[in-house]
Amino acid sequence: MGLVGHRGKVAARAALLAGMALLAAPVAADEGEAAPVVAAESGKTVYTSADFVRFAPRTALDMVNQIPGFSIQQGNNGGDRGLGNARENVLINGERVSGKSNDAQTILSRIAASSVVRIEILDGASLNEPGLSGQVANVVVASAKLTSTLKWRPQFRPRLDPNWLAGEVSVSGKAGANTVTLSLSNGAFRNGHWGPEQRFDANGVL
Repeated sequence: MGLVGHRGKVAARAALLAGMALLAAPVAADEGEAAPVVAAESGKTVYTSADFVRFAPRTALDMVNQIPGFSIQQGNNGGDRGLGNARENVLINGERVSGKSNDAQTILSRIAASSVVRIEILDGASLNEPGLSGQVANVVVASAKLTSTLKWRPQFRPRLDPNWLAGEVSVSGKAGANTVTLSLSNGAFRNGHWGPEQRFDANGVL
């Protein structure tokens, strides 16, 4: 009885330890959920590139679009004369997106996912930046090497020549003290339809 009782106590302790381990283990995200949170401190939530692996992102935009509860806010180009993209809630390495013809979605779509070190979700009010409020995404990019992205959008329509050259290629990386992105895009598309076309009424009259 003593040996049996001892074994029962050992088994009970093992079961208790296993249960505590299960409670302490992080809960795995469901397949339909977005990337899990890595760390949260001082109101800042941090995601690393490893959190997005299962989504197979190609660009930084693909990664940002998977962050739960966050959406990119477009700048008001018409109403905020002189402010440019000041209202966009995306920063690249802590800096605003520069250039009047650029916007956050375009820039993020040209940054390869392999260049993204982490994405920080911050409170815009804590950054002391005019025009920023609510959630702001700071995309931290390692630009020591050149990376490239390619988007090919061929178009095929009946009885029309195929459109093979539509798409965009971009290269980003370090140039001296600056981070640059160069891109070439072709927005060609097939419009209209074939002809000539003849129409007849019920009596066969043209």
